[in-house]
Amino acid sequence: MAQIIQSALLRHLDNEVEVQDPQNQKKALASAKAGKFQYLFYPTILHWEDRATEWSGKRDNVSVKLLIIEAFTSERISSVTIDGTGNSGIASNVGERPEDLLSKPISKYVDQLF
Repeated sequence: MAQIIQSALLRHLDNEVEVQDPQNQKKALASAKAGKFQYLFYPTILHWEDRATEWSGKRDNVSVKLLIIEAFTSERISSVTIDGTGNSGIASNVGERPEDLLSKPISKYVDQLF
């Protein structure tokens, strides 16, 4: 998920850093302030369901919350829940993973921010 957000942001920003180890929101905000970053994009996985759609016919589902915080003031700029659901057709879901369902909606959301 972090790589999907990173790819969407790189189209608009000159400098962004992906944190490699999981951090709670308070620690992530402190790290953003210490690194003198202007914004913190803090994702949270709400639901992640990777199903064997090819043989079960059941779709993958994913839901994430993306919180954007202004680092120095700790002000919440935006909070959105983004859902992705695989298509119902078996052929269209071959090889699809929950993270594949996030790329387009996250990119669309980030594009609207800029």
